[in-house]
Amino acid sequence: MRTLLCDRLCNCNHSIRGADDDGLFGEVLAHLRRDHPAMLFPEELIRQFVAIKAYDVEYAAVYGTSPARPRGPRASTKSGSGLGTSGRRWSPTIRASM
Repeated sequence: MRTLLCDRLCNCNHSIRGADDDGLFGEVLAHLRRDHPAMLFPEELIRQFVAIKAYDVEYAAVYGTSPARPRGPRASTKSGSGLGTSGRRWSPTIRASM
């Protein structure tokens, strides 16, 4: 998978992905036409931008780890009722400093 960040072309910092450079070129062209119709770039300039700025992204499967568990006072609620393990409703405490 090829990716590039639109930081120098349209300055919106949008991350665009494509299967290869040709697919990425099509995605960048579609992005510019959809999100920046007033910006007119020659297609050759966009192709050069993709050829220079694109980089490979590889996703790897990770085994043997458990997903992160939520922490804090609301972590023990299962139904979203706001009740913790003590059965009391959790609410933030605001204390005025003297």
